Amino acid sequence: MTMETTDAKSGTQGILLEGDLTLGNARAILERLKTGLANETTGTITIGEVESIDMSCLQLICSFHRTVLAAGGTLALQDGGSPEFQAMRRDAGFERHQGCKWNPNETCLWIKESDTK
Repeated sequence: MTMETTDAKSGTQGILLEGDLTLGNARAILERLKTGLANETTGTITIGEVESIDMSCLQLICSFHRTVLAAGGTLALQDGGSPEFQAMRRDAGFERHQGCKWNPNETCLWIKESDTK
């Protein structure tokens, strides 16, 4: 379902999310998010090949992002092109043009890249 990676150039800790990203695996996803960054303050969540996904995964990612920001860290999200992830993101209203009120520094994970250029 998930695995940890490290970018050799930047030293950025990464977490790959793939497979079944639904409520039934929410606890495991949350634990991997927590342990994937461990003591790091900078990280990236990469969405790989998704078999199934529901809104619980998007909410976990969003909540985890707020937690990382509150601790003074940064977190990025890389969409690996999964049609399932993109459809859930769109259908759940997570395609944003600006960050939410909990993210005043405009590092919202859900802002589409085309909107930031």
